[in-house]
Amino acid sequence: MFNFNELEIVHPNEPNCPRGSFVGIRKDKYLGKMAFTLPKGFDNFEKSYDNVKKLFFLMYRTFEKFRQSHEQIDEKLNSKDNTQINNHQGAYTFTDEDNNETILYSKIDLIERIFKTYQELEIESLIQELGLVEEVDYSRIENYLDKGIYLNNNVIFIENMQGYRNIVRGVPSELIELFCYIYKELANELEQELSEPIKEIAFNFSYKYLNAEQSLFSEHSFESTIGILKDCLDNIHKTTAYKNHQYWDIYEAVEHFLYGSLKFDDEINQGFWGINNFSYIWEEMCNYTILQYEDVKIFYCDRNTKLELPILRPNLNQDRYIWIDKNWDNVFNIQLHGFKRWIRPDIIFEKIQPENSEVTPTKQLVKNRKDSINQYQNLIRKIINPYSKSLNIVGNVDSIYLVDWKYYSSDLFFGNYREENERVNYSIIKQLTYEYCLSQITKKKISNQFCIPYYDEKDKEQFILDRNQLDCEIELVKINFALVQENYLHG
Repeated sequence: MFNFNELEIVHPNEPNCPRGSFVGIRKDKYLGKMAFTLPKGFDNFEKSYDNVKKLFFLMYRTFEKFRQSHEQIDEKLNSKDNTQINNHQGAYTFTDEDNNETILYSKIDLIERIFKTYQELEIESLIQELGLVEEVDYSRIENYLDKGIYLNNNVIFIENMQGYRNIVRGVPSELIELFCYIYKELANELEQELSEPIKEIAFNFSYKYLNAEQSLFSEHSFESTIGILKDCLDNIHKTTAYKNHQYWDIYEAVEHFLYGSLKFDDEINQGFWGINNFSYIWEEMCNYTILQYEDVKIFYCDRNTKLELPILRPNLNQDRYIWIDKNWDNVFNIQLHGFKRWIRPDIIFEKIQPENSEVTPTKQLVKNRKDSINQYQNLIRKIINPYSKSLNIVGNVDSIYLVDWKYYSSDLFFGNYREENERVNYSIIKQLTYEYCLSQITKKKISNQFCIPYYDEKDKEQFILDRNQLDCEIELVKINFALVQENYLHG
């Protein structure tokens, strides 16, 4: 297992070292060694053992949830925007609407083999078979009197009711204990449930071999703990005469975990973990967070997975790859050269205010918003059908929020960003096109926003950390990455 202190940390938008939209661990082309590339917006991230360890396990869980949600996509959805889904050499791959191949290595083999071995060998069944957590059979208590400690009050204390070397089917109890300790340490970091037998066996191991301060993922005891675990494994291997296939499965999983490291293999293009286009995860995390708020009424939500709605939304219908309000026609399509193509905003919603409550006004849209849209008016009128149906809105509301979750760094919007960055300018055109469509069916004020990720270790409560009005009349909003991720994992 790797030491988090030794893992290099890099930012995706470092000057003269652009790393695109990849997030995860891979061989960095600028450093020539394995490095953890952080998400965009993590400019204030402070490198420390605990911070890196926490972020690593949070991202590991985030990637796993994202992978599971995408594995549930029906084959019929594969035609969406030319999206293709494939499992290739242990990697999850798909191609987006722009034919960009996205590859997700959702697991690291060092960790995956421990969990896979736990499931395939039914470790808890082996624990029961070894008798390590059986109820005490008092009818046979005389067989253990020679192992007892005789106290002054005539009480006999027997620490271990089992033999010192219990082997069933070629698997020594010490190997099971070592395995359970590693499994428990990983499960705790990944916030997974642990059964009482696993907790008990893991405690037995740590009680025998480790002191109270030692832990597998503690900065100050990592090296010593790994050393003790290696010594235990080597001793078990030397003193076990008969080794069957179960022994080897468990032994090799533990050995790989203790002695393995993150390495890049150029021949098979393996050895890294992460996702090439983190924007997919960012969009899903944000949509899922908004969908959890009961005081938000959703009218439209792009939906590229089978992730279920976290709360009941009776006003929504599922239409193709979106959720849309039942009283709302889908106006987001363009016709060009005789073909109709659907365009999809990320999400449109309103925050419903309680009756008789004070409403905090949001920043008013400036008067020249129409001027910004007029730049593209001729193009828009050629390709967008006219619409007349009004949007039915219920309740006390503020603005209609038209939101695009952008995986951008805030520094992209410095200077002449529209002239210098074609990708940003294209995104602005699309967002203003969405606003034009929406303006055809509602007279309500539209708050048009680009929401980008931002990490702030000190503020873990506020959803919005900062906002600024761009000269294109789209509001640039910094979203609290840590809060969004927490909602995504626990919502």
